[in-house]
Amino acid sequence: TALTTIFGLIPMAMGNAAVAGVPYKPLGITVMGGLVASTLLTLFVVPLFYTFFDDMRIGARDWLAALLNPTAATRTTGSQSVGPDVSGEVP
Repeated sequence: TALTTIFGLIPMAMGNAAVAGVPYKPLGITVMGGLVASTLLTLFVVPLFYTFFDDMRIGARDWLAALLNPTAATRTTGSQSVGPDVSGEVP
């Protein structure tokens, strides 16, 4: 939708039309620039910040979990087997 508006404003931004002595070229250029800027921000910057905030949320969750339960963060599995024994030996 923004692209069709930008392309529709090209004649206004390139032309020399003036109604009642008011030129429309600056208006066309300004509206086109605003649409281009908002489209680029929407396509690139908003998803980038969403990713940053999502990573911060995960980090805050892990930090809070470690803060509330410090023994769980230092617990290790040790030598316990977590999968099937593939050595071929019979127990």
